[in-house]
Amino acid sequence: MSQTEPADSLTISELTDAWSFMQQGDAASAFQKFKRLTEKNPRSSDSWEGLGACFQHAGKIDSAILAFQRALKYNPQSAFSLTNLGHLLVGKESFVDAIPFLLEATTLNPSSGTLWSNLGRAELGAERFAEAERSFRSAVHMNPRLTIAWLNLAACQRELAKQDEALSSLEEALKIEPNNIEAAIRQASIHSDLGQTDKSIEVLDRLIQKHPQSAELHQHKALVLLRAERFTEGFEEYEWRLYPSPQSVSSRPFNIKRWKGEALSEKKMLVWLEQGIGDEILSLGVWRDFLSGGDASQCIVECDERLTSLIQRSFPETNVIPRKDPPSLMKGGADFVCPSWSGARILERQNKLQSSQRPFLIAEKSLINSLQQKYRDLANGRMVIGLSWASGGTNRRLKTPLLHAWTPLLQDTSLFFVSLQFAPHNDDLNVLSSLTESGIYVDEDIHTATDMDSLASQIMAVDKVVTISNTTAHMAGALGSDTALLVPKGYGCYWYWHQDRTDNPWYRSTYICRQETPGAWDTAIVKALEWINHTS
Repeated sequence: MSQTEPADSLTISELTDAWSFMQQGDAASAFQKFKRLTEKNPRSSDSWEGLGACFQHAGKIDSAILAFQRALKYNPQSAFSLTNLGHLLVGKESFVDAIPFLLEATTLNPSSGTLWSNLGRAELGAERFAEAERSFRSAVHMNPRLTIAWLNLAACQRELAKQDEALSSLEEALKIEPNNIEAAIRQASIHSDLGQTDKSIEVLDRLIQKHPQSAELHQHKALVLLRAERFTEGFEEYEWRLYPSPQSVSSRPFNIKRWKGEALSEKKMLVWLEQGIGDEILSLGVWRDFLSGGDASQCIVECDERLTSLIQRSFPETNVIPRKDPPSLMKGGADFVCPSWSGARILERQNKLQSSQRPFLIAEKSLINSLQQKYRDLANGRMVIGLSWASGGTNRRLKTPLLHAWTPLLQDTSLFFVSLQFAPHNDDLNVLSSLTESGIYVDEDIHTATDMDSLASQIMAVDKVVTISNTTAHMAGALGSDTALLVPKGYGCYWYWHQDRTDNPWYRSTYICRQETPGAWDTAIVKALEWINHTS
């Protein structure tokens, strides 16, 4: 025990009793004893450590953090408090705050593989990938059988584009735990990134044989197959997205019979669009012929409220309703229900899913005309380029170039740039505007956060669009706007942008500019500029 004030023999005995209660599972009695000890001697780090452990055991994380901070105030070199405080902060995803505590703990206990692994987890969460890689290497050096450290080491190596090393680390994890689903999924994903589809499927199938009901394994197999354009197999497997797992789509609890491709006749069908605005637009394209045909009036489309007016204009015979929770149907309801991507499976099986998509969204014409005139007047003879440069959500770092990477495009004085960015940050605009002669024009009359319809008209009002993988990319593709799309190489490239090709089977007006090296955007942005000049 260590504290700034010497403990008398009675206090030491009381501390021993309190820890005994904890070891016996009597956390309530331990808490009362440690609490009395902190009141009796507020400068006793040991007492605060015990109280912190009680709070931690009870799941009172904020109180535990405060208790360990008090302990460190009186004993800054307490490995116990440093380790637990760092661990708690990692649990709260306060990664940057956790790092100094865990780093100090490793100096006091450098042989602990678990401690190095915790430090690496904090560094990984803070996106300090090189530092995290070193920490995880120390963890597996100290404890070669620490599976979680091998998994996280592979995660760092993948972020650093060290794909072969990441595969080796995952092999080590699988040597320890041959049936580790997470290790197999990560290994399969890397093989898919490298274009090794058969190897990826082989890895997943090996585990599926042992865990045939693992939704997560089937979901990842579906994404690998779809990425490789093996649509028949891929959409069959993609039905597993509706089964519970960390990767599952949130299912809509409609108490209606699932549509399996039968003729509607006089019956009604509800199609609910899935997975966020970008995927809603993409999956709507699967239904474009169905919703334009003889059954259109029998269909109800449920979507994000911001898309309602745009989809209604595009499919006037179909009833379009905003998504509500819990689900609320139009009066009269529906006889069948179908998640939008399940329609891809059914229609593909019926040979009604076409891979070459014509435009299927229609923007508001009068707004297009007024915006087009405004932008042309501002451009003063220059080509008007709509630009979207950032993305949120999953893989945002991999999909989003650093701002100065846009320099080759923005310095072209024959181009005038209009922001198509969803809720652009002022700091981003200031940097980007400094790179171009006349800045980035932000149309204050367009409110993309609440109105996707006006964004659609804005996209159609510019001459060409340059965007990364985000909602703007899907909107521009669905509208048929000439679009240069920048996507990462391998890791971070979603399945629907597929591999290698410069065109896209979902959006025929989209030209794909791919990274040649993971993390390097210079060649992709130059490709976009060359495409603009070539297609002018």
